[in-house]
Amino acid sequence: MSKVGFPILVLGLVLLLAISCGGGAEPTPAPAVAPTATSAPAPAPTTAAPTATTAPAPGSTPTRVVATPTPTATPIPVVKEVRGGVLRLSQSYPPTHFDCAQEFLSSCRQVWGYMSDGLVGLDTRPGVAKVDEAVLDASFGLAESWELLDGGKTYIFRLRKGVKWQNVAPMNGREFVADDVVWNYQRRKGPRAGWQLIGHFDSMTSVKAIDKYTVEIKLEAPLAPFLTYLGWVGNFMNPKEAALLEDPSTEWGSHKRKESAIGVGPFVLKEFVRDGHMIWERHPGYWNPKYPYLDRIERPIIIDGQTRIAAFKTRQLDIMDYTNVQAAQSRALVKELTPLGALTSGVAQSVGWHWLAPNSAVKPFDDKRVRQAFRLIMDRRDFNQTEYQGTGELWKPLPNGFGHWSYPQPEKLFGWEVDDATVAKNREKAKALLAAAGLTGPQKFEFMINARYTANQNQVQVYQQQFRALGIELVMKIVETAVWFERVGTHDFVLSAGTSSVGGAGVDPDEYLSNWWLIGAGRNYGNWGDQHSDELIRAARWESDTKKREALLWEWQEYVAEQAWAWPQVGSESTPQLFWPWVNGYQAHSLQQNDYTFRHTWIDPKLRK
Repeated sequence: MSKVGFPILVLGLVLLLAISCGGGAEPTPAPAVAPTATSAPAPAPTTAAPTATTAPAPGSTPTRVVATPTPTATPIPVVKEVRGGVLRLSQSYPPTHFDCAQEFLSSCRQVWGYMSDGLVGLDTRPGVAKVDEAVLDASFGLAESWELLDGGKTYIFRLRKGVKWQNVAPMNGREFVADDVVWNYQRRKGPRAGWQLIGHFDSMTSVKAIDKYTVEIKLEAPLAPFLTYLGWVGNFMNPKEAALLEDPSTEWGSHKRKESAIGVGPFVLKEFVRDGHMIWERHPGYWNPKYPYLDRIERPIIIDGQTRIAAFKTRQLDIMDYTNVQAAQSRALVKELTPLGALTSGVAQSVGWHWLAPNSAVKPFDDKRVRQAFRLIMDRRDFNQTEYQGTGELWKPLPNGFGHWSYPQPEKLFGWEVDDATVAKNREKAKALLAAAGLTGPQKFEFMINARYTANQNQVQVYQQQFRALGIELVMKIVETAVWFERVGTHDFVLSAGTSSVGGAGVDPDEYLSNWWLIGAGRNYGNWGDQHSDELIRAARWESDTKKREALLWEWQEYVAEQAWAWPQVGSESTPQLFWPWVNGYQAHSLQQNDYTFRHTWIDPKLRK
């Protein structure tokens, strides 16, 4: 088995020059745990990485680079895995549907992370990659090797033979071939308003099958994180026949229903009871017979954080997660249970944040002065204290988790809170801006909130008091998750709040920019951006020189802060993941898009009493 370890931050750049190479059933009983919800836990990695090599610049002399294996720096510990067993962990909410191209929620990613595979694979085993790194490993993906041509603008992927779709109608265990890759990537490219992760494929100019087992992909210019994107759970392979059977009205179909959730991965989705539980069972025809070790994964839906804590403490759950649990409670739980035998898996700083934002295409927020005034009124320190006891971070247009790409002197950004005196001055400026925009006297605005996240309600309550002091009433309207996504996806709102993430520390900033900030991007909910913003983003994503790219991203942040299109609030702190010692081969991983596989996790029956 050949593999190369890469920090996520430089993964795509390194790969442009040195690429890894490697040669419907009966319902099952529901798990005995009370229903309620949370984000999915994360299987994760651990290894050292080679030095990054600068990628060829766009327009450089065409080169042909063939994959060359590099040995893993840290050997995997020798352990005797035990086959069989059931892994039990909660899920904070059910997926609203199963088509991640149209809704990139973690609940949707969990389904496909267990159920399918990507063209390339990221190895997340403990002892292989650190929590903020990824190991690209051909033995975990559907392509057994690949090469780059034309200075990094052309990829040739050679598929492994004998991979079969799960034996569920209408796929019925047929072979996975190059045409499946072509259909999946053309489907994700767009343009389709509201579809997710279009930014991963918008630089792709063509994808075609050379033969039954060979795929060629051409890009407009070398894109640093492109191979990483191909390994993300949201881009795992989906079934064409099932999609077209569900919706034959377009060439792209739909696979929103449970019956269309069919993959090529290690687990088969056997049961889905909305607001109840989800159950996966081992795929007996999986192309890699070594995996998975588990026979079954059970995920009861447990929305309430305290119910989830109780279920973990009584060992009804094997892994604990913290959705809708305050940071202080998370820290207290780690302190309480670690001495009692629970193990912790460190999680690197996640690139997740709370945000407030207007729809900048509707009045009065199409006026920059109004957007700026709202940003100046806010004192984010209050929400940080209320929700995180002061341990969260005030976040910038490019969140702190992006490391050196994030703006280095935030106090120079428009509207930044330095101290009480600065906040007072900001609010005086806000009054003048509102008056200049013609907003005088009492004002009232609806704030749409996703019912799923209590923290969103908490932050709006904090800002209601701040705005009320200036005669502005923020009316909180709480809507169900499906309604919230439908409305923000179609830009049907005035003001809204959300909680979002783009993976773990070290993820390439293009993942955030191309999917949140480009005009027409799948998660650009509020019509944020303009031509100048797009030009800066596109220049940065194709710039291979680190310093030049850094300068472009800093310039973009200065511009976006001044335009006040959206108002990033506070980034949550990361809490070590708790799990019981009978769970082996597991490590919480900060790269959230790739932590939902569990193919290499196993249960020690001697320790589970």
